[in-house]
Amino acid sequence: MQTERTALHIAAHNRQPEIIAELLAANAPPDAKDAQGAVPLHVAVATGDAQTVAELLGRGAKVRQWTGSMRYTLTEMAEECHTLTSSGLHHS
Repeated sequence: MQTERTALHIAAHNRQPEIIAELLAANAPPDAKDAQGAVPLHVAVATGDAQTVAELLGRGAKVRQWTGSMRYTLTEMAEECHTLTSSGLHHS
């Protein structure tokens, strides 16, 4: 289901991992897509905030997500944005 930006999208955009932790603890869906097909993890990767990326991954966000019309994987997006190394996305 695609929606406008969720609170998680906004917190990821604003580099607020502590807010993300609170939202996910309150059962916010980590992989909700916005109107463009981006999930909060895409937003965090685009901002280059490794702490926010780690928070989302640590709380169940899926790595294998495609963006909307651009059709980038998260790894491709990170490489394109030059914000995180691709190895940083292989969090276990």
